[in-house]
Amino acid sequence: MIPRVLFSRFQDALSKNRLVYLSGPRFSGRKTLVKLILSELGLSALELDASQKNIRREFDPVDLRTLKLHLSEFPILVIYEAQYLNSIQEIINLVLSNELPVTLVISCTTPPNIDDALLSALE
Repeated sequence: MIPRVLFSRFQDALSKNRLVYLSGPRFSGRKTLVKLILSELGLSALELDASQKNIRREFDPVDLRTLKLHLSEFPILVIYEAQYLNSIQEIINLVLSNELPVTLVISCTTPPNIDDALLSALE
């Protein structure tokens, strides 16, 4: 069972923010937490694991048309191990500028290569 504090914090973050950042060591349950909460809330998401080379090849560099095609049925994009994606800052910029109208959840074991001020704000 998901501790209610984590559940409510994540649900609150999803409802109020276009960008949600999760960090923690490998095998700490980040992916399980996201999957369980999305399931409990009845939300659909496109989930990508950037540790997989085929995912990195498809989304580095970013092609907005390809992203929109993949996301046409999903209000949420979850990128696990986002620190491996060279284009993560560009994807974040597309979400924050509303060119990519989704909520973005990035999950990392190490800090992603993004703007320092943005990373500080997310932490």
